[in-house]
Amino acid sequence: MEWRAPIDMKVHPDGSIYVAEWGLDFQGTGSRITRIRYQLQGQDPICVITPSKNAGVLPLDVTFSAAGSTDYLGGSVTMRWDFNLDGIPDAEGLTVQRTFNTPGIQIVKLTVTDKSGRSSGCTASVVAGNDPAKITLDIPVPGSIFNWGDTIPYRARVDDLEDGSTA
Repeated sequence: MEWRAPIDMKVHPDGSIYVAEWGLDFQGTGSRITRIRYQLQGQDPICVITPSKNAGVLPLDVTFSAAGSTDYLGGSVTMRWDFNLDGIPDAEGLTVQRTFNTPGIQIVKLTVTDKSGRSSGCTASVVAGNDPAKITLDIPVPGSIFNWGDTIPYRARVDDLEDGSTA
């Protein structure tokens, strides 16, 4: 494991250690909270959800992939998807497709289980009913020189399917 400038650490009552990492630069690129925990036997599988879209107009068709999910020992895993968070799987498989017809933030849960019965879960959210705005910035070339008091030319343009444009 490679650390990304750790800046703080706390021990949780369950024995896990949480490490706050600053990241790779002053913008916080790669910053994260890392959990370290001891497993007496085996490791829980890794759970990863990748949606094909994070937002869009209704009806919103999204394909969810669990391709990043894996078993530490390379064994087989099963993927169960819960779209209404009732604890009952609505679908199984590496990829699933879902059409959202209700506006709002929709949360999807994936549970990954290995052949020994160990499991882990993760969630992803998509915003149904609102297409993301497209933002365009016209700015000076990076590294340009200016003096204090100079006017720096820039222009921002926002195009939003639902709310219109700033142009």
